[in-house]
Amino acid sequence: MIALVRTEFTKSLRRPRTLLLVLFLVGLPVLIVAGFGSGPPRPRDVGDDVGTFRLIRDSGVVAGPALLRRLATFLLVVLAGWFAGDTVASDASWGNLRYLLIRPVSRVRLLLAKTTVAFTMIFASVLLVTYAAAGAGAVKFGVAPIHVDGVPAALNAGIEIPTFDLTVAEQWLRCGLVALYVTLGFGAVLGLGVLFSTVADQPTGAVAGAIGAYIASGIFDGIAIFGSARNALPTHYAEAWRACFIEDRWFTADIGRSLLVNAAWFAVAITAALWWFRRKDIHS
Repeated sequence: MIALVRTEFTKSLRRPRTLLLVLFLVGLPVLIVAGFGSGPPRPRDVGDDVGTFRLIRDSGVVAGPALLRRLATFLLVVLAGWFAGDTVASDASWGNLRYLLIRPVSRVRLLLAKTTVAFTMIFASVLLVTYAAAGAGAVKFGVAPIHVDGVPAALNAGIEIPTFDLTVAEQWLRCGLVALYVTLGFGAVLGLGVLFSTVADQPTGAVAGAIGAYIASGIFDGIAIFGSARNALPTHYAEAWRACFIEDRWFTADIGRSLLVNAAWFAVAITAALWWFRRKDIHS
């Protein structure tokens, strides 16, 4: 299994598009951070990410999570859907899956290896974006411990934010932690993308299906009439990780719910994908 994962991972890294993706994921945050501060100063608005961006002037490391929140709503969703939907359908479109018929390679092991590589690539992408922004922010604004003023519950939709301080080391560590939380929050995208990839013969359809499902989840989550049923949607707790920077929490109940919901979606989707792939008649 380890050898199979290594083979798939090496194959993925050697693709020219991987280098282009790395340059893009590093270059885009750097360009955005370079533009920070070009406008007039804005106040720290309660409960709004303007406050998070405002903290960048206190310590540039905060640029990582501040920018991550913006990019995680679309760009990183597209990348997650791309990596997931590309797992099997890409090889099928090139005719590379035929070796399953002549080589003693377990289809289950192959699919699990491809899924592992897809997860790793998604996590690496989120890490690159987060730390590229944090690094660029550190260079431009410097680094220092930050102080976050508390907010009474009456002024923040019933949620009290305590007064706290974050050391520079904690800021860097939490950048990695929130990157992990965001990646795990794409569990549904990963599972559905792999499932669609085993069904489709072209990666385009699988990628579009995974991204479309996530977007649909966000739409349904915004419709109040669905009530508590929205708690089962993979996007409902998508921003729970922000508590790591605005509430001085390493882990919260909502983060746990986000991980649980996405793990459930992933488990169901990957089980269906394994069932289908084992029985799929491969002609390409």
